[in-house]
Amino acid sequence: MKFSLIVLIFGLMLIPNIQSSFSYNATFDVTGKKLKDTPVVCGIEPEQNEYLGERFIELLMEETRIAIHEWESLLKQTENRNYKHIWSINYTKVSVEEKETYPYDQCTVFISFEEKPPNEEDWYRKVGVTQNEVGNTGRSNVIIYYVAIDFCFSEDKKFYYYDPCYSDESRLLQQLATVIKHEFGHAIGLGHYKADDIGVNVEWARGNTPSPSIMAVFTHQNAQENRIKITDIQKVRELYGPSGFLPEPKVTEHSYIESLQTAKPQFVIPKGGFEVATIWGFLNDTSNVQGIPVILNITKPDGSTEQRIARPSADDKFQIQLVIDEETQVGTYLITASYLTGRTQIASFDVVSDVNLLSNQTSTDSTIWIKNDAKKC
Repeated sequence: MKFSLIVLIFGLMLIPNIQSSFSYNATFDVTGKKLKDTPVVCGIEPEQNEYLGERFIELLMEETRIAIHEWESLLKQTENRNYKHIWSINYTKVSVEEKETYPYDQCTVFISFEEKPPNEEDWYRKVGVTQNEVGNTGRSNVIIYYVAIDFCFSEDKKFYYYDPCYSDESRLLQQLATVIKHEFGHAIGLGHYKADDIGVNVEWARGNTPSPSIMAVFTHQNAQENRIKITDIQKVRELYGPSGFLPEPKVTEHSYIESLQTAKPQFVIPKGGFEVATIWGFLNDTSNVQGIPVILNITKPDGSTEQRIARPSADDKFQIQLVIDEETQVGTYLITASYLTGRTQIASFDVVSDVNLLSNQTSTDSTIWIKNDAKKC
């Protein structure tokens, strides 16, 4: 099968010293890619070598399974229980012994592992890559590069040099887990998540500031295990619509809820006080069954959930209120509302601190990827 390489990779950010601005806007790049049905993800087990021992490979394949399951569970978490199957993802491990005979035609997404990019021009720049199969098939090939990147010392008569080089060890498991989750996001159709402030992008890339999306660009300097965020789940739902990963004819949509919205898209935590966030919506005028409440699930920035119940009024309106104060988590909140057995409606809002609006939070040093020339004394 033929794959075309798409530029959806982790890159190195070669930029000068930049101070981040007071605020920024962030959006996902558009790729135009979508899966065609319930995905089958095939994790190809690598062979043992000087970088990968037997135990490390076992842990790596388990991290791969967990990464895919994280996508699946978070998508299902936002869906009515009668429709959770539309976000199913099937994962299977292809062992070294099975590689030659495995029926790969059933795989939608391949995840394999290589030491480093085959082209020297990509060394130190790419820690993972996603390739889409030629044609509108929805199939993808994900390659994870596992050798750690370090800096090597050299010198001449005038200067010391610290240039990027490959280590004799593998990258950390949590780093590889981040790459797997990020690249699988590309495989299901998400582009990179970018701010219009380059300094913010660099802070996310290095792990100095938590990124609001797993689809931000990360460099090898980021040693954190970044998690899939509400922003990512909301974008996937927007991309695929009411049928999820399934083809349209397989789902008969019926939504009892006509609308769901918040009073405003962003709430600021007032210093020493509080604000009330109102979430409301309307049932379809023929849907209101006396005594049956609307179930609202609130997913918080840390991934925890809270369930609230709202009873519709005579005019089919329902609403809940949340208190926003200094104990409230900062970040994006996802609200899903369901009624009877119908499809869910979804809304979101952001909570920010007034401190974040008034002062710069970060500054960015010159990237250490620029050749570090130090003149000898």
